[in-house]
This record gives sequence, C-alpha cells and structure tokens, in this order.
Amino acid sequence: MSKNKMTVSIVLTINLLLFSTIIQAEDFLNMLIKGIAVELVIEGLKSAYASRNSSPQSYTPQNLRSISPNETVKSQVQEIILKLLDSNQPLSQKINLYAERVDFFKEGVVSKNYIRDNALKYMKKFPSRSYKLKDIQEIKLDEGGNIAAVRYTYEFEVNNEKKSISGNVEQAVLIGNLGSQPKIYAIKEWVANRNYDYTVK
Repeated sequence: MSKNKMTVSIVLTINLLLFSTIIQAEDFLNMLIKGIAVELVIEGLKSAYASRNSSPQSYTPQNLRSISPNETVKSQVQEIILKLLDSNQPLSQKINLYAERVDFFKEGVVSKNYIRDNALKYMKKFPSRSYKLKDIQEIKLDEGGNIAAVRYTYEFEVNNEKKSISGNVEQAVLIGNLGSQPKIYAIKEWVANRNYDYTVK
C-alpha cells in the first residue's frame, strides 16, 4: 500500500471512530436529561472521551465505575456552570469554557467558532438575557476523576422589543480535563416550560 493510501485509510478509520463515539455521547447525554441512571451515562461518555484522546486502553469496561465528587470538584463544576449561565460574562471567556469540538445541542459536533457565531446571533436577537441556576441535581465522575457528567436546572428570561420569553431548562454537560484545564465536550438540554409575553415594548 502506498504512503498516501495508507494515510487516507488511517484518517477514514479515525473519523469513523470519532463519529461512532460522538453519536454515543449524544445518546447518553439525552438519556441523562431523561433521568436515566448516571452510571450508564458515564460508561458511554468515557468511551467517547477516551477515543478522542487516543487512549481507549485505559477505559476498558472493567474500569468503568462512577464515583461521587468531593467538595473541590463540586465547587469547580459549579464555577463552570455559573460562568456558562452568567449573561455578564464576556463572550470570549464563555467560549473558552468549551473544547475545540463540542457535541452541541441538536446541531451535533461543532467548532468553537460555530458556538461563538451562534451566541452572537442569539445576543442580537435577544439583547436582554438573564439566567439563574436553580439546582445541580447530579455530578458523577469516572474513577480517574477527570471526566464529569453533570445535570442541572436553571431559570431564564430573554427579551427584545417584541416579546419576552421565560421558563425553566434542564441541561446536561460532559466536562473533561478536570485535573488541569476543564472543558465542556458535550451539552444537551430539555426545556421544561416556556412562557411568552408579547406586551413588551
């Protein structure tokens, strides 16, 4: 086999592997939002995360076991969530919370540039925005303490000249690199309720 053909073959293999693990991550985060056992989420997401870091051997099925976080991890996760929800946080700092490639809501796997452009469009559509964390329901870690699956709820209200929308959202995120530079690798949500007010002027 020529060098070029071998390179193409390797790239295709890697892309197929990433595609399959990304689909797995999305499925398990949706399961998390629906209230399925967090242990199952960890098992699926760890496999996806390991593949992205080229070390699947360290995440064999025998090692898949979720553990409860200590107070340090809880504070670290809460800080990330609060920054994510803070409407006064500079956009550049918010975008920096994400990994280079993120399984992003219904859009699938996107880049940080896509997330930034998406945020700018939303900010233009709704100049006034507020978000308030209600509760972090679950934080579960892999046994290495580097990956966290988090489920939480928040209240929101966004406004423009024509309308105001408020409600409650349940969100789930996958956070990696907890031991060094934490990044969000996946984020999904379910809108529990949404209220519209068209009397805004």
